[in-house]
Amino acid sequence: MSGLRSIRTSQTGPAVGRLVSLSMVLIAVLCLVVIAAGQDPVSMIPHCPLFSNRAPRKQHMLSKCKRYREEACCFQEEIDRFFPRVPNPRGASKNCREHMTSLKCYICSPKQFLFYRNERVTVCEEFCNKWYDACLNATIEGERIGEWYSNGKQFCEGRKFSVMSAKAMEYDFQCYSYNYDDEQGNSSEHVFTGWRLALFDLLCVLAATLAWTPG
Repeated sequence: MSGLRSIRTSQTGPAVGRLVSLSMVLIAVLCLVVIAAGQDPVSMIPHCPLFSNRAPRKQHMLSKCKRYREEACCFQEEIDRFFPRVPNPRGASKNCREHMTSLKCYICSPKQFLFYRNERVTVCEEFCNKWYDACLNATIEGERIGEWYSNGKQFCEGRKFSVMSAKAMEYDFQCYSYNYDDEQGNSSEHVFTGWRLALFDLLCVLAATLAWTPG
């Protein structure tokens, strides 16, 4: 009986291995199809879609958006052209101006390929709420922002941004956010990625590795 079991095991082992390999190949092919369709930005090579898809590079002469000096999508002259086109609202507080600058610096972010799609910037709703709260008492066309808009989502959409909620972030692409610490003067950029997309990306890498690993 033990001999029979060993024969069956030896026969089923290769069959199971072939089935697993075939499954990995199918998953890898599916991943390639999805990526080709533009549905998996996690795996994309960093580039600057705002500037003809050029690669980000060092820009040590940036006088604004200095946090991007080591890797930037923008040149200083592009900042000089863009910033005046998006003026601060009248009566903006220091906190409001800082949030405005943080947002406008998205043009320099080397991660813009993750949140800029179809000629729209996608901003995380959390940042929209902070921006709205910071600029609540400033005015646009003579009216207080807090009276014109009811919340951060409306404010961002009124400024022509796409907005992604925390729930949508689990399923959808990335969104831009920026965390500014007023007391410490420190700031850090965040590009949030839906965890399901990150898991899918990991599965694709694993499947591709196993599918094309020799016997």
